[in-house]
Amino acid sequence: MGKKQETPAIKTIAAGYLLDYISGDQIKETKKELVRQRIVRALIHEYGISPDDMERDFKVTGRKKIDVAIFHHGKEHGIEHISRIVLCRPEPKVGKTAVRIRDFDQAAADLDAVEELMRGVESSQYGLWTNGLEFFFLEKEQKRFETKCNPIGDWPMAEESMGTKDVLSDAHTRVADNEMLKITFRRCHNFIHGNEGMPKDAAFWQFLYLIFSKMHDETF
Repeated sequence: MGKKQETPAIKTIAAGYLLDYISGDQIKETKKELVRQRIVRALIHEYGISPDDMERDFKVTGRKKIDVAIFHHGKEHGIEHISRIVLCRPEPKVGKTAVRIRDFDQAAADLDAVEELMRGVESSQYGLWTNGLEFFFLEKEQKRFETKCNPIGDWPMAEESMGTKDVLSDAHTRVADNEMLKITFRRCHNFIHGNEGMPKDAAFWQFLYLIFSKMHDETF
């Protein structure tokens, strides 16, 4: 008789810890870490970025760190190979009222930190600042006498999934992560209710109209 195969031991995540999607290790659970892990999961499942191309708390200079540094696919994790920069902040406390969604100008003070990192890391092309509810995407534009960080609506897919520009468009459709889809619905509702001043029930119906319009549009 052959030897009995041993069943691999199942590791239980300890209380107060969570699983790091980048390394697979258990890390301490904090409000900021919850946001970071949610973003990392979306980067993997929605944008097709490999966890092997990411690193948490990557030290740049002095005490400055990148919460999630994303490197060019397959390259060594050195500062000269960083392509995207993510800064995370803890999710703000939410009461009974909807959170007002800020625009880029209103979030300028928060964006200064990520813009400073993007200018300091020459190889970086894209940046993201998020607190789990607000998402500010940036693209770096290098001019002759200045470096600008321009707001954009979203990031492109992972560079290894893009192929050539003649084959695929940057507007490649991606499959939304379940948790991020819930957050997107929440942000849309908050914008209609918090920014436009509509009552919650009116905001709900406007959001519902939008969903059904989108479903109808994609049917034909």
